[in-house]
Amino acid sequence: MKSPPLWTISAQGRVVGSLMCEAGAWRLSWFDEAPQRLVNYAGRVDGDVEALAIVLTERLGAPVRLESLPV
Repeated sequence: MKSPPLWTISAQGRVVGSLMCEAGAWRLSWFDEAPQRLVNYAGRVDGDVEALAIVLTERLGAPVRLESLPV
């Protein structure tokens, strides 16, 4: 089954960014008021969305959720 190409990233009760896959390239985008600890993340971004959520949660020190969006 193919993964959806777009996810929202939520932390501390609000959407703070997105994860997108286009033509096999993964990209994180952060909104203006995203926590700086997340914005400064420079680690691996690939198709393992669950692992990314864990890494971002550890980095922030609070739960981070990634939710797929239908496109």
